[in-house]
Amino acid sequence: MDINQHEKDIQESVSNFEQIVERFGFWPQDSVIARWLKAGEEIYVQRMDLPSDPQGDQWLGGFLNPIRLHEPTSVEIWITTADQRRDSKTLLDLIYGGINQLDVQSIDIVQINSERIKLGSCTGCISTHSWNSSPQLQGIATSRSALAHEFAYQPEIGISKAISEDAGRNLQQESATWREGEVTFLHQCLADHKLLTDSLIARVSRAFTVIRVRDAFLWDLAAGKVDSESAAAFFSEMLPHVPGKLAVPLATVAGTCWWVAGNGAKANMCVERADASSTGYALKSLLQAALSAGLPPQFWTESVLELTRSECLHGGKVA
Repeated sequence: MDINQHEKDIQESVSNFEQIVERFGFWPQDSVIARWLKAGEEIYVQRMDLPSDPQGDQWLGGFLNPIRLHEPTSVEIWITTADQRRDSKTLLDLIYGGINQLDVQSIDIVQINSERIKLGSCTGCISTHSWNSSPQLQGIATSRSALAHEFAYQPEIGISKAISEDAGRNLQQESATWREGEVTFLHQCLADHKLLTDSLIARVSRAFTVIRVRDAFLWDLAAGKVDSESAAAFFSEMLPHVPGKLAVPLATVAGTCWWVAGNGAKANMCVERADASSTGYALKSLLQAALSAGLPPQFWTESVLELTRSECLHGGKVA
């Protein structure tokens, strides 16, 4: 391979990988990351732990099944490992064999180990790169579990019981006017970048327990009246303060916002947070199934917009 072309390919792969890791919000150690494209356009990004059995059909099915509906034409894959001695040949054979079952015209696989990068297209070429020096990766968590901790309930900063109960009493005033007022308040919080306080967190988390408030806000999200990424970050920042079942609607709304924003990794974090305390919460189950199947958020937004905002606010469930 021409040395200049090799360096160009390395730089492009590094750039694409760093952008994806920044979106994940954590360093994906011992992972297989795939960026699937169709006619040059990104259609799906996924991450899976390295298989314990590199010949396992179950792992391969979990890797390929979500993408089959998308009909990709090319894929970029990064395999990250901590152990330099780990044999990757069996895993590469498994991945190549699986992808060859699809009508994929181009497969680029890159192996990343510590500060080493090896392109699949260049068997003898190994390059070095310091990931720690990348400005894009400075703010990310060191691992998936470290990021999950940021979504978990942290009692030392939890909202007080008295403030939570006071916010709950406000729900007794529920009426059409009150519901519209709560949705308007949610929009104002986002527009004004309000600072988090116990009373604010309690009010928002309690408001989302009212299905019609939740559904009206989600209708606005589906209609493009909400900046999905800003809303996702705002609601996710509240999660460490909110205990138990009270966090389920909040986590599910945050996860839906992340999904619409194109960040399935953080959407899954929210689903996992909700899953710890929820049974039979329909919207959480829908979001979880959609993420597992690799469905695009457009299928949800289109179904939501089949309802009117008034139906969501006054009757009829989105989920």
